[in-house]
Amino acid sequence: MRFKLRILAAAAVLSACSTQPRQTASGNTSAQAVPAARHGDMGIPRTGNADIDFLRAMIPHHQGAIEMAQVELRHGTDPQVRALAKRVIEAQAAEIRQMRSWLAARGVSPDAQMQGGH
Repeated sequence: MRFKLRILAAAAVLSACSTQPRQTASGNTSAQAVPAARHGDMGIPRTGNADIDFLRAMIPHHQGAIEMAQVELRHGTDPQVRALAKRVIEAQAAEIRQMRSWLAARGVSPDAQMQGGH
């Protein structure tokens, strides 16, 4: 059972990084189901500080995972997948808070200006 959940989690992460829309059972593409394309948000301007750059890129990445999990909760029916989606939301939200707190403690805005109109 745990193996199946790990496979589902890995699939969710990989689909988050895909640039190709996927067809869902409802006929919508995954790009339509998830409101914002998160990949573009990770095109942050680099500061030269690996810690800051990492956290600023990870925040939108984690937000994308939350948004995908919310789509699952709205449309999914499998109890195991829905439970996984709830855990993803809780874990990713906690990590976002931690990352924002670390940046704020150093006087750094977590919301970097995006390059190239992203």
